[in-house]
Amino acid sequence: MTMASNCLKHGVELNLYCQPCNCLICQSCCNDHSGEHHATKSLASVLREQKEIFDSVLNDTKNEGLSCKQSIQELNILKEKVQKSLSEEDKVIDRMVQTRIGEILKEAQALKIELQQIGKAKVEKIEQEIDRLEKRGNKLENACHAATETVSLPNSYVTQHDSVIQKMKLLNVEGRRNLVVDKNPHAAQFVKEAGKSRKPQLGKVLKVVAPRKLQLVQELENFEDAYKVALLSNNMLAVCDSYYGSKQVVIYHQESGRYVKKMTLTLQPLNRWGPKGIAVNADGNFLIARKIGIEVYSPTGEYLKTITTRSKELSDEEVDISSLTTLSDGRILAGDIDRSIITEHDSSGKLIWMMRTKIRPFYITSIQDRQVAISDHTKNKVVILDIKSGKEALQKEIPLVQGISYDGQTESLLVVRNEGSQYQQPISRTGVVEQYCCSTGRLVTSLAHGLYYPKGVHLTADGQFVVADQSTVKLYRMI
Repeated sequence: MTMASNCLKHGVELNLYCQPCNCLICQSCCNDHSGEHHATKSLASVLREQKEIFDSVLNDTKNEGLSCKQSIQELNILKEKVQKSLSEEDKVIDRMVQTRIGEILKEAQALKIELQQIGKAKVEKIEQEIDRLEKRGNKLENACHAATETVSLPNSYVTQHDSVIQKMKLLNVEGRRNLVVDKNPHAAQFVKEAGKSRKPQLGKVLKVVAPRKLQLVQELENFEDAYKVALLSNNMLAVCDSYYGSKQVVIYHQESGRYVKKMTLTLQPLNRWGPKGIAVNADGNFLIARKIGIEVYSPTGEYLKTITTRSKELSDEEVDISSLTTLSDGRILAGDIDRSIITEHDSSGKLIWMMRTKIRPFYITSIQDRQVAISDHTKNKVVILDIKSGKEALQKEIPLVQGISYDGQTESLLVVRNEGSQYQQPISRTGVVEQYCCSTGRLVTSLAHGLYYPKGVHLTADGQFVVADQSTVKLYRMI
C-alpha cells in the first residue's frame, strides 16, 4: 500500500483506501471513478484492522518466545535430573557388580571346596585300589617264586605238580575283578567341557553335575490315562485324562502347598478323540487341543468356540492337533501331526502363519518366546526351532520321548522317555525323566526313573516338576 499525506492530483488529504487498486485515495478521486464501483474503506478503519492483525501476530510471537524459554528451563532441569540419575545409577550398578562379584567369588570358593572333596574321595579310592593291587601282586610274586622252586626239583615236581597247578589257578581267580575306579581324570564333568561348549556368564556359575535326589511331594490318582500335564498359572495345574476314553480335563488349584481338585471340564463329543494338550490364553480361558482344532472354554468350564488351524485356501485339508503352548504375549502355537506343521495364532485365535517341521510335533514347549522345542517319539528326535525364522537351531536323537518341558532357571529341557510298553506284562517300569542342555543337546543328569509309562512333564513355579504317569500324576521336588 502506497502511503502519502495529500493527494497529488487534488491536493487534499488521502483519507480512503481503494481495495481493488490497493492504494490510498481522496474523496475527489472516489467521485472521479464513481462509475467503476471500486470498493473503498476509510483509512482509519484499515489502519485499525492492520494494527489488530499485527498485535495478534506480535502477541503470538511473544508467547512462543516465552514458551521456548520455559521449555529451555524445563529441559535444563530435566538435564540436571538425568545427569544426577546417571551418577546415582552408576553407583548402584557399581554396588550391584561388587555384590555380585562377591557372590560369584563365594560360589567359586564353594565350588572349589566341593571339587576338592570330590577329587579327594576319588584319589582315596584310587589309592585303595593301588594298595589292593600291590598286595595281590606281592602274593602272586611269592606264589610264582615258591612254585618255581618246587618244580625245579624233579621229585617234587612229579609229586606236587597237580597241587601247584591248582594253587596257581586259584590265585589267578582269587581277588580278580574289574577296576572300580572311574578312569575319567577330571573330578567333575564341567571342568573338562566348560571351555568347549559352555561359557560362564555373569551371575551364572557352572555347577558340578551330580545325580539329583528327589522327594515325592504329592501323588494325584484315579485317572483313566493321564496323557499330558500343564501349569496354567503359578497355582493352577491341568491334567488331560484319557487320549481315547473319558475325554476330560481335570483342573487343580494349589492350596497350602498341595494341589486340590477344583473342577472337571467335560469336552465336546468328538468320536473317540480325547484332549491332546492344554494351555490358557491371555483372557484366562482354557485352550484344549483336539483332533480338528483348538477348543476354547471359559474359566467356569463353559464351551465358547473352536479355533480352526486350517488356512482359507486349504479349508478341507486333514488336521490332527496334538500339542499346544502359549507365549507371554498371548500368541498360541499348535502342533499338527497330520501335516507336520506348527500353526501360530494371535491371542484371539486368528491364524498368523504356519511353520513346516521335519518331524511330527507330538509334544511342544516354548523356550523364552524365541524358540520352540518339539519331539516325535516315532522318530526318536527332539528338534529346537527359531519361532521367527523357522530355522532349526538344534536336533538331538533321544529315543522314545513322550513329553518335554522347558526349565528357564537352568536353561534346559526336561524330557520323559519310555523304554518299555504300557501294555507289557509284567509292568516294566522303565520310564525315566532326564535333563538336557538346550544349547548343546548334552544329557545333564537323570532326574527320575522306575516310572510306569509317563507321557507328559511340566515344571511348576516353585521348582517342582509334575509327571503324568498313566493312572497317577506325581509331583517331585529336587533336593
